[in-house]
Amino acid sequence: MPMTNVPENINFPLHRYPDYTLSDARVARLEDFNTQVSLGAYPMDSLFKDFLAHFKYMGLCDAIRNSLSGGVKSRLLSCAALCHIASIGKGRDFLATQGMLEYADRDALTLLNEIPLSERKAMLGSARLGERYQIVIKFEKIDLNIPLGSLCFGNGQGALTVEETRTLLLDRGSRECSLLQQFAREMTQTRTPGFDAQIGHAWMSAIERCVDGGDMANFSRERLDMLSLGTALRALATKEAGYMPRNDGRLANMLNQTRAAFQRAGNPKECALAYADIGTYLLHSGEINRAREAYRYAGEAFDEAMCALLAVKRVADAKGCRDLALQAYGNARDDEAAASVLDRFNSVAGRQSLEIGGGDAPLTPREVEGHRADWRPALSPFHLSLPGAIASQLASAESASRSAALRKRLSIDSPASETPKGPSTPITVPGSRRGSPQGDVN
Repeated sequence: MPMTNVPENINFPLHRYPDYTLSDARVARLEDFNTQVSLGAYPMDSLFKDFLAHFKYMGLCDAIRNSLSGGVKSRLLSCAALCHIASIGKGRDFLATQGMLEYADRDALTLLNEIPLSERKAMLGSARLGERYQIVIKFEKIDLNIPLGSLCFGNGQGALTVEETRTLLLDRGSRECSLLQQFAREMTQTRTPGFDAQIGHAWMSAIERCVDGGDMANFSRERLDMLSLGTALRALATKEAGYMPRNDGRLANMLNQTRAAFQRAGNPKECALAYADIGTYLLHSGEINRAREAYRYAGEAFDEAMCALLAVKRVADAKGCRDLALQAYGNARDDEAAASVLDRFNSVAGRQSLEIGGGDAPLTPREVEGHRADWRPALSPFHLSLPGAIASQLASAESASRSAALRKRLSIDSPASETPKGPSTPITVPGSRRGSPQGDVN
């Protein structure tokens, strides 16, 4: 990575680019292109092709200067043009049809390696969430974008350091919230993450770069960061699960890390949803016994969430967790544990003299002060879906049947329609946490 500084009043600070500056004519071409894109010029493919072809070549003088630079000038301009197009949603579609989208990652790293450290720090400090949830940086004095791909978070020359990546994802700067929090917030607003595989892999690479081979639970000490991390990983795993062919090793790792993030954040319900998803994954992989073990952990975590909700008299929410615990234990074929959940729910609700299914009892000022939990719905609406998971569907149907039978035997109301959703965990997990629920539930 070059360590040199560059003169002031330059607009294209690349180490080997002549004078660090784009000509007025080239800047005018860039501005015209940006205007056409913003206006939705048609046909877009022709616009993209023209920009790729002519941004790097502006006439005879251009050719001469490029020759004098040994072809470096043309190469850097070509990288810049392709990256700028890749920062645009429709531009990514165009590059994909041309078989060129994969080059955007490589070209972004090439440009990163050419940017002097002082300029690079400023550009990273103003990074934003771009179209299709890309991490995008731009040159300070011209509207030319670089979307950061997986290689930018790897070990190649010019890639971001661990510290740079941590700052990029977690630092708020002048923003309302960090890039990771923005991404997580966006993921809670959609059931279909609108990003392609390359963008998903870039986010995953950035997250793994922050961890740098360490424990995912040490990603950050801030609880909000860990909740955002879990939500982001859940969205990434949901997307990964739909790719064909699917990378099962990567998916399993993402599911495991999701569980670890929510567990570190102290959110039992989200952790339970993560356990449920890893159960679905293991069942689909034919590992029946390990799948049941994962569902059992999910049941325990839902039970913990139920108890925490009952402790602050949120009966309706507690019922939802109760029903999810029943379904998880149904998948685990553990009727005894399911019956225990029902006994615990009815006993606590009875002591509180609350009608099951009725409204919440008012909290005393002391209770309000002691239980300032954030009762949001589940952080992410996704549900892990594995194509062809017939075994999982059968297990779900069987679990619903077993749960209904158990409920009938114990004379309780019919189960809620909510189903487990969310990613992750290895089956090397802590045992039961019943008895002293802590942390946010929803």
